Formats: sequence, C-alpha cells, structure tokens
Amino acid sequence: MYFPEMKKTTLLTAALLIVFSLSTSLLRGQTVNRTSSSFGSNWQVNLQLGITQFYGDAASNGFFEKFSGESPIGVNLTGRKHFSPVFGLGLEFYYTGIKSVKKKSADGTPVDFELRGKYLDLNLQAYLDFTNLLWGYNASRKISVYGMLGVGYATWNTTLDDHISGNSISSGVTINNDTYKRNGMVIPVGFGINYRISPHWSVNTAGNFRTILNDDLDVWRGGFEYDQLFYASIGVSYHINPLFGASKKSKRSKEPKTKRTVTEKEPVSRGADTKAHIPLFDYTKNASKPSSGGGSSKKIEVQDMDQPTQAAPVRITGIEYRVQILAKRDRLSSVNILRSRYKLSSDIYENFQDGVYRYSSGSFNSYSAALQHSQRLKAKGISDAFVVVYKDNKRIPLTKELKR
Repeated sequence: MYFPEMKKTTLLTAALLIVFSLSTSLLRGQTVNRTSSSFGSNWQVNLQLGITQFYGDAASNGFFEKFSGESPIGVNLTGRKHFSPVFGLGLEFYYTGIKSVKKKSADGTPVDFELRGKYLDLNLQAYLDFTNLLWGYNASRKISVYGMLGVGYATWNTTLDDHISGNSISSGVTINNDTYKRNGMVIPVGFGINYRISPHWSVNTAGNFRTILNDDLDVWRGGFEYDQLFYASIGVSYHINPLFGASKKSKRSKEPKTKRTVTEKEPVSRGADTKAHIPLFDYTKNASKPSSGGGSSKKIEVQDMDQPTQAAPVRITGIEYRVQILAKRDRLSSVNILRSRYKLSSDIYENFQDGVYRYSSGSFNSYSAALQHSQRLKAKGISDAFVVVYKDNKRIPLTKELKR
C-alpha cells in the first residue's frame, strides 16, 4: 500500500495552519531584538542526511517494501534566520537519488517498470516551533517539535525503463509534440523533533513530503496528478549567536525565591528611578524583574568570574553618556553572552524602561568620549552601537545641546 496523493486541499490546509500559527506568535509578542545589529544573531545552519522514497505512477510498493532497494540517500543543507523563538525563515538546498519500481498495474496485471535518476531543489522555507508557540519560550527546554512549509523550484533527470518491452523514456524527450518536463515548482511540508545539546549545537530528526506540481518526474502521465517524494532524515545544527532573552515562567510553576545582594539603593520618588549596583558574578541568581513604574539600571562590574570580589558602591547622578549595544523586550538570561561574544572589558549596564531592557557599555561625562567608545565597540563587531544619554538613570533624548 502506498501513500495517497496530496491534494490541493491538503496543501491549502497546511498553508493556513502555518499562517495561523505565525499570526498567533506575533500577537503573543515573542522575543525580538531591537537593534539592527541583531540581524547577525539567531541564525541556524542545518545539515541533514536521510533516505528518499518516490510515490506516483511508477510506484506500487509500500513504505516498508521500498527499503529493499527503493530508498536512495538524500542530503539537505538549510540556512535559517530565527526572528523569534517561534518563527524562522530560511533557504534549503536538497539533493537525492530517485529509485522506484512498479510490478503490478492498477488492474492487477504484472508489469516491470523501473524509475531511476537524480533530483534537486531549492526552496524558501518557513519554520514554526510549535512547542514555544503553545507553551512559551523556555531557555532550559531541550526538546521541541517544529513544522516546515516551503515553496521552491525543482529540477531532475530521470529515466523510466520497461524491462518487459525493453523501451526507455527519459525526462526532456518529446513524444507526439508533447515534451516531458525536467523541472517544476515544489512544495515541501514537514515536521520534526529537535534536541538542544548546547546553546550552539542541536540534533534533530524530520520527515517531509515534497509535492512536485506536475506529473512528469516519473516520465509517466497517468492517475496521479502530482508526483511526490517522502524524505526521512536525521541532522545536526549549529546556532550562530543565539541571543534570545530569558524564558517566561509557566503559570503552573512558581519562581524560586532568590536573595538579591544590593549594596546601595536610592529611595523611589516620582520622576526618579531606582539604582541598584550589584557585583554580578552570577547574573542568573539576580533575575527578578524590576518594577514597571519607571527606569532602573544595574551596573555589572568586569571581574574574574572564577574569583568574584565585592565591588565598592557607586552612585551615578546627573547627566551620563553611555553606548547602547542591545535592546530587548525580554531580559537576557546572562550578560556574559554579550561580554563573551564581543570580548567587552568595560562595565555593562542593564536598564529597564518603558517595557524594554536596554544594555549599554561605559559611563562618560562627555558626548565625545562616549562617541569614541562607540567606535571601539563597532570595531569589535557591534555595528549599530550608538551613544545614548541618561539623567538620574532614566534615558532622555540626545539633543544637539547635549552633544556639545
């Protein structure tokens, strides 16, 4: 028994599911980096190896029967940009061999057809993480289930042999003024399971149907309107600059009570913000969210992470110039991500204001000094580092007067 043909209604249903899921993820306000330099973050390169099975007019065996010689090796390479923990968009290249036999016709008459050849396609592919969509992003989660929907262009070179008559027909030939196509549009639809080994590495297994939108892949025009390939694979992924923020706690779980170490704290007043200076050698232990009533900031001292020391209290008042390097709606799980990525040796500040976490580097009394620091940070790879100004720990507009 072989797989039934995927009809247009099935493809439409899958497309609508992807669009609905994407809309839901956007409405839920998933993590999005706010600086243009974030385009270089959250990329994934995935390499997969697996087997391919053909289903169409030149096929009569079922899934398990095809393992006796009708499952050639396939490989695919994908580069994908993750715009949020739920949604990604990428480009996939797929190459495989084609092998299928037909030993019995639809009416039961014995036949002996063999399809052989090569196939490749290039497609633009949308990616949805259903686990993060349904249960929220959790940085400590190891396993996730995802789906894929793409559209692309395929080309092939196949031959259909009739071993009884000795005749062969190849793709591209013309019979009765009708040419068998060697290319066409393809729609891949699939699902997979991903296991995160580390922040940078993961392994996964996936299966997908590739529906070719013509009936010429097997050089046989008959009962099936579209030819199909089923591809089952395992793979490994490398995640480039993963910088999504800290996960949101599930309503079912209670946040553990943690003790904050604050060496100095200013009284809260209208128009002023709370300033907490923390010698933060383990940032994850001080992860409680600041109040949303105003802006608050934490200065993170650069020190030996293996031998933390208590920093002296520092109080910043008046006008202060800094260089912003990142803005996010969700808090970073650790600022060490920024420090290690850019090899920063200056202080790092976290400021929560207007529902956004802003991360900045350095503290200067003049705009020119901060501007020089921004140039140094750009040389380290932070292409969109720019000068910002704070008054009493609250960010204010940088005017022409303040640049003097």
